[in-house]
Amino acid sequence: MIINKIKTILGLLTLTWYFSCAQPKHKINPEARKLNDSAFNMVFHAISKDSAIYKNAIGLLDRAIKIDSNYFIAWWSKFSYQNELKDYKGALPTAKKMLTLKPNDPVAIMFTGEAYEKAGDSSSAVKYYKEALLKYNGILDTMSVKNYYYKSMETSKAIILILLNQQKQSRDMLQPIYQKETDSLYKSFYRDIMSYTRKEALLGKRIDVSQDANPIKH
Repeated sequence: MIINKIKTILGLLTLTWYFSCAQPKHKINPEARKLNDSAFNMVFHAISKDSAIYKNAIGLLDRAIKIDSNYFIAWWSKFSYQNELKDYKGALPTAKKMLTLKPNDPVAIMFTGEAYEKAGDSSSAVKYYKEALLKYNGILDTMSVKNYYYKSMETSKAIILILLNQQKQSRDMLQPIYQKETDSLYKSFYRDIMSYTRKEALLGKRIDVSQDANPIKH
């Protein structure tokens, strides 16, 4: 399972909760929405997702953002495509803009931390990871376990714990969910997350990076 896709799904679930429960509505400019949808469809339906596809999609998103600079999902999509291109320096200001628009969104905070780390600023990254963890704790402390979004929040928190080198705490938190899950697809989903290395949680695939890339030392 591709980890970046998992994080995207979890992020969208969190955003769905956030937009429906925690934030006033932003009236999206129709033309900006159309451009964002075109960018999404371009990537989604592409047979071969090469760099040109992502660059063209970002071009559409830049046009959407120029029309509606507060269109959070367009910024979110741009950030995702910049990461696919490994344009980490370009993704950092995008993440900062997302955080300006949604300063209390734990996913935006987490992704800002990841953007800092990928751009080479590990000390700033850790601060954002810790802030995101506090946000998730606050949400989960006041959310019913029966809430539709509860599991996605816990799973996102588990990824934050991995980024903070707290893999055991992450596994211990997800283990009861995994054991109770009856759907084979979701069970596989939780099993995959419990096996994440920190590199996988950050970069989305198995690659060798230097120990210096890890800002948290045991």
